[in-house]
Amino acid sequence: MVNTMNRWNPTLLLLVLSAILLLATSVDAQDNNRPPEGFTALIGEDLSNWIGGSTRNPSKITQEQQAKWDAKIEEHWKVDGLELVSDGQGPHLATNRDYGNIELWLDYKIQKGGDSGVYLRGTPQVQIWDPESKPRHGSDKGSGGLWNNKKHERWPSEVADKAVGEWNRMYIRMVGPYVTVILNGKTVTDNVVLENFYDRKSPVLATGTIHLQTHGSETRFRNVFAREITDTESKKWITEIEGEKKASVSSESEPRTDSSHSSDKPMNILFMISDDLTAEALSCYGNRVCKTPNLDKLASTGTRFTRAYCQYPVCGPSRASFMSGYYPHATEVFGYVSGRKAIGDRPTWSEHFKNNGYYTARVSKIFHMGVPGVIEKGTDGADDERSWTERFNSQGPEWKAPGPGLLLEGNPEGDRPQSGGNKFAYVIAEGDDLVHSDGKTAQKAIDLIEARAQHEEPFFLAVGFVRPHVPFVAPAKYYEPYEFDAMVLPGGQQDWDEVPEDWNDIPKAGINYKTSMNMKMDLAKRRAVIGSYYASVSYVDALVGKIMTALTEQGLFDNTIVIFTSDHGFHLGEHDFWAKVSIHEESARVPLIIRHPGKKPAVCDSFVELIDLYPSTAQACGLTVPGNLQGKNILPLLDDPKYAVRDAAFCVNGRNRGFLLRTDDWAYIQYAEDATKGIELYDMKGDPQQLTNLAYESEHLETVRFFQTRLIAKLAEVRDNDLDSRPSKKAK
Repeated sequence: MVNTMNRWNPTLLLLVLSAILLLATSVDAQDNNRPPEGFTALIGEDLSNWIGGSTRNPSKITQEQQAKWDAKIEEHWKVDGLELVSDGQGPHLATNRDYGNIELWLDYKIQKGGDSGVYLRGTPQVQIWDPESKPRHGSDKGSGGLWNNKKHERWPSEVADKAVGEWNRMYIRMVGPYVTVILNGKTVTDNVVLENFYDRKSPVLATGTIHLQTHGSETRFRNVFAREITDTESKKWITEIEGEKKASVSSESEPRTDSSHSSDKPMNILFMISDDLTAEALSCYGNRVCKTPNLDKLASTGTRFTRAYCQYPVCGPSRASFMSGYYPHATEVFGYVSGRKAIGDRPTWSEHFKNNGYYTARVSKIFHMGVPGVIEKGTDGADDERSWTERFNSQGPEWKAPGPGLLLEGNPEGDRPQSGGNKFAYVIAEGDDLVHSDGKTAQKAIDLIEARAQHEEPFFLAVGFVRPHVPFVAPAKYYEPYEFDAMVLPGGQQDWDEVPEDWNDIPKAGINYKTSMNMKMDLAKRRAVIGSYYASVSYVDALVGKIMTALTEQGLFDNTIVIFTSDHGFHLGEHDFWAKVSIHEESARVPLIIRHPGKKPAVCDSFVELIDLYPSTAQACGLTVPGNLQGKNILPLLDDPKYAVRDAAFCVNGRNRGFLLRTDDWAYIQYAEDATKGIELYDMKGDPQQLTNLAYESEHLETVRFFQTRLIAKLAEVRDNDLDSRPSKKAK
């Protein structure tokens, strides 16, 4: 680190020596909030000098966000006599005006478990640590460093902290991009360039707010004084500093590269999952009505998989499968549980990352949560607590949200308003995104991204959206592009009480549990379903965009693997089916987009399954891949989209109800393990909509036998695992 003290001119040296002398005196000797000559006190009788703040890029802050932070200040900050006190749980406290070149004095007292900081020109940050906590993220190196720097020195030259609960005195000077920090009389940061946290390629902003950021425990500030350095003074400082840097040895003057550089860091995981989302609804998958620009953008920078399949087209067992790494017929999990009882102490997907040093967080629905009931209550549902470092629920009004609405099923006269439960209904909701569960989920995800950007510990952030699961509740603006009368229905246009022709060659066991007939939905209500579903999808798309913006603004985009998918698909009138459960294409296939930094964008037509995500991300992040996992490593497909790791996808419905084997040419569906409930066979190249069942035609008998034999072998393979055996595993 460069020592500039011995070359400064006498006037400037005198100023700094005075600062050191004042800092070296007893902190308790100056507790009357009287500023030194030329300085202004920033603590008044109340919080009127301050506004709410965040790690967010100052140029991107909306009025809505600022108002939200301002409203929370008094909940988490207070003036106690001559001290500012934070509980460590709320927004930053930011000055209500910008500062440029500045000298700043402050006393602070931090409690155990806390970490705080001082933002300069709105940019993170001069770090303040609890010096007695277990070392984390460099806390053992001491306070006063520029913690968010990557290329330049980030650590203080020595530890100068006082014990927890004692007052510390800090002096900060910033001229141009250069920052000096003197802590308790010791120079710990000596004219280090503060990087622009929001754009590493650009210099730090010329002006910006001062933030006091706290986290983890109570922190107190007093004697907070500021002095704006004149242009003349600033030029003198900068001339002295840069002259000294040019004269120093090259090894000290060159930017330092250390293990904190993004290319050396472990990859983060951002996993976003929608609920009941069919790939057919996304514009990047070919839908020309539903607009999903943010998912389209993500797909354009990652790999979009066209043939990704769930393992069970129902929320609970699908999620238990990909989170555990086992097929449903291995765990015997066919209901709405996490699967923990079945796998015992074996780590789930996120738990494996947690066990390997990752911060893991769940926001809303990852394991099963009943929608809308659990969401209305804001509780954990069937979540697995040990899988997460932290977990957050997102309560929402669901069908009770104010706004025009209608019950779409079981309402042939159209005279019943929306009602509770797992029913087809829509609400064109009043209010903005944050009124509803998914809006709160996105905001919490953004908050966590902003918080984790300040930590070296890698993260696994799982973000679960509940839309477009019924009821279709979204803010009114997302309904505007989708006039119900303009929605086009697939298949026939028969009345709800007429049997569709498409059912003639589908076994009874293959008729889905939700149809226009048993829901008594006329053509107008069917169009309303599609329009409402698209509105819900557009809502999720907008929220994904907000999260991706935060990831980029926090400098994490190039060090984070981003995954977007759904737990299963959804019928929107194909075969006159609605919803999930069916193992036909629209219900079993899922959207899947994976963006891996450094990999070229691609479209991959190879078969993949949701169960593949666990081993693939473990491999991508350099973790040991547990040998018990039943999924495959699909990382090679990110380098070569024509590569194949499997020649078929496997999906089931229930223990003994339905089985799907999907190959390049065929979709084979069998009802019951002994096929007594019927079979279906579709030529997926000639009949991708699965309109003609070929299973009973003589020329395809050999193909049917082939798939029946293969299904027996697949089930035997799945059941041959390291879990405890059960008699039910062998039951037909």
